[in-house]
Amino acid sequence: MLAKLWIDMWTAIAELKRMSRDEEGAGLVEYGMLVALIAVVVGIAVTLFGTNLSTGWNTLATNVSTWFAT
Repeated sequence: MLAKLWIDMWTAIAELKRMSRDEEGAGLVEYGMLVALIAVVVGIAVTLFGTNLSTGWNTLATNVSTWFAT
């Protein structure tokens, strides 16, 4: 009886250790997926708005240099 209780206790401890390792790995996977999603969104945004942003910054730079040139 005591031996079975001892074995059950060690089995439970081993299972808790395994679960804690699995939880940590799952968290890393979730962070990795989040980073990948952010990278995809940034890539799409740059592709869609890149030319407009470039034109806007160039216009702003021209206006600022004109203001300081006079």
